[in-house]
Amino acid sequence: MTANQLHDDYVKVTGRTGERFRSTSTRLGIHLRKVFGQDAMQKKTNQLYTVPTGEVYSEGEQEGIPIFKDEYGTIYTLPELEDCREAFALYMKTNIDWPEEEEIPF
Repeated sequence: MTANQLHDDYVKVTGRTGERFRSTSTRLGIHLRKVFGQDAMQKKTNQLYTVPTGEVYSEGEQEGIPIFKDEYGTIYTLPELEDCREAFALYMKTNIDWPEEEEIPF
């Protein structure tokens, strides 16, 4: 997952809950390393990745096909969802009743 994607999702989810957290992707990354540990969360900088532009081709054989572009940036590799949930619950020092994966809003 790209650092920008992760931060954008964080802002969307916290906005939906009524919270107004102001955080940069750097601060979010630092916090996540505290939660998951340096070894569990891998960070690679200056990586080439492809992202959708939000546009589609409007004519020709490719009409309706999404347009992508290449970008360079930071990519995070996080632990498996179950491991993330366990690490977060330990970090928060509480038990959490997690929703089923099908109920996750994004």
